[in-house]
Amino acid sequence: MNARSMLHLLTSQAAAAYIAGPDLEDALTCARRLREQGASSALCFWNAVADSPSEVAARYLETIERAAAGDYVSIKAPALQFETSLLEELRKKSGDCGVRLHFDSLGPEHADRIFEAIESIFPAETPVGCTLPGRWIRSVADAERAIDHGWTVRIVKGQWADGDGTDCDPHRGFLAVARALAGCGCPVSVATHHPALAVEALSILTAAGTKCELELLFGLPWRAVLQSVAFLNVPVRFYVPFGRAWLPYGARHLITSPWRLTWLMRDLLMGSRALPELQGKVNS
Repeated sequence: MNARSMLHLLTSQAAAAYIAGPDLEDALTCARRLREQGASSALCFWNAVADSPSEVAARYLETIERAAAGDYVSIKAPALQFETSLLEELRKKSGDCGVRLHFDSLGPEHADRIFEAIESIFPAETPVGCTLPGRWIRSVADAERAIDHGWTVRIVKGQWADGDGTDCDPHRGFLAVARALAGCGCPVSVATHHPALAVEALSILTAAGTKCELELLFGLPWRAVLQSVAFLNVPVRFYVPFGRAWLPYGARHLITSPWRLTWLMRDLLMGSRALPELQGKVNS
């Protein structure tokens, strides 16, 4: 086995800590237990590279059908190759089931096509969401676009750098997007495990009367951030992936960010995370 294959094997094993399991049943079990503790969920199938668009769509459709009230389903449009027929099928199914669809943010090369797909396939006032990375300068303008269409927005720091080298500081950019959304009618998910950033962003939104929630990634530490935002009395949601484990690793990331090697070794040792015990810690 060569070095690249070994790295792929190790990162795949370590990344398993960030998914509920390989199957939808794993995610539904996790979501049910979180719901019993007052937290809602965002369910997302993480596909393998070899999965065809129709295979990915089938997993999304099943997830929509089985999602509980109050939960939503997150999708990755590039995994569908932006096929209009598949996206329209998902839109119809989500409408029939009363489950909101949300478009994950991926690399900057996909951003325009994601927004164009939402605009062309989802009629005005249809419940749908998009994700805006704080590290992209364009995200403030994209926030205005979301406001105009009434989309729900999830704010993240952002994993992928802007391709043209115009990244801004992720922390400052995150807050800039929160300010752009403050006072609008769009619900906002503040997706961060950074306690101070979560408090500042949620405070901006709640002070403006914006409906908002804290969204956390299953598998990442959650106690500190929940304790920090408790006084704001906002709802809490967990992003619960299932399927192919791949985040948050990559050979390029491990080379450019050596601290990720420590993260990798920790996750290899810890293995799968236990489901958070949240009784008395969240607001429904």
